[in-house]
Amino acid sequence: MYSLIKKKFGTSKFDNICNIETDLAINDVVYMGKSDYLLTLPVHHCIAWLSNNKLTLPWLGELNQVGDKNGDQDSALMNAPLRIGAGSAFCYVVEDNGKTLRTLDVANRYVSGFFGNVSKKKMHSLCGHLTSFSGSIDVVGKDVYVAYGPLNRVLRFNGSDVFEFIGSGKGGYSVASKMEYSSLSNPTGISCDKGNIYISDTGNHCIRRFSDNILTVVAGHPLKAGDVGGNKALLNSPGKIRIRNDVGYFIDGNKIKSFSSSGILTAYESDKIVSFDIDYEKNLLIVEKI
Repeated sequence: MYSLIKKKFGTSKFDNICNIETDLAINDVVYMGKSDYLLTLPVHHCIAWLSNNKLTLPWLGELNQVGDKNGDQDSALMNAPLRIGAGSAFCYVVEDNGKTLRTLDVANRYVSGFFGNVSKKKMHSLCGHLTSFSGSIDVVGKDVYVAYGPLNRVLRFNGSDVFEFIGSGKGGYSVASKMEYSSLSNPTGISCDKGNIYISDTGNHCIRRFSDNILTVVAGHPLKAGDVGGNKALLNSPGKIRIRNDVGYFIDGNKIKSFSSSGILTAYESDKIVSFDIDYEKNLLIVEKI
């Protein structure tokens, strides 16, 4: 069973808004504004829409029908949509174990491809060997950033090409003058805010910020795993991250935590957490496998 739980950050109040049968496995959720969310169901090759506590399934793609067909809600087919990110006009979805990135036109409920032919070839050279994907996605204007854990890189897509943005691909921890030569270790979370890019450097047990062409650590200590809060915090494999109103929220082991100038705080603890997102009123939507 997969459960969607709403919780106000900083309070003990919960609101179980729906329960989904075990065979409908949710992988990711993204906040769309108001009380709306999109959810990915890779096992069932479709996207669901949650609005005012009501679930529309499938919203795009045909339930349990795999494919790679552009179209609207009546004709589109999807191939294991995994991670999803929302921009101002479009959403973007990582599919097929990280080999494909597709565009969702939310207003018209339409899915299409993302790349030109050159980028498809480059994408295949980067990701064609992947048999699994761990990572996350965020959008700034026309740029889409994806933390690719298996590649030890952050990739940037601009609609017609893909760039190796941060990370040498070798794994490990280092900082170089050119970001593509710096080292990340299995980065699985990314969030963009006010010109800054925050990366959950999962294998290095820290959160790093890219700003003004400089990569710094803003939470945790590189290569030191732990579960310590406050201003001298230790993290344990941080994952998905979201920045809201200058506060970072992220999955860290079996907890959802926040970081700010006040240090590290724990918002929620459960060994069943799959994914989450948070709105600008500090309402967490948590996906759990129960």
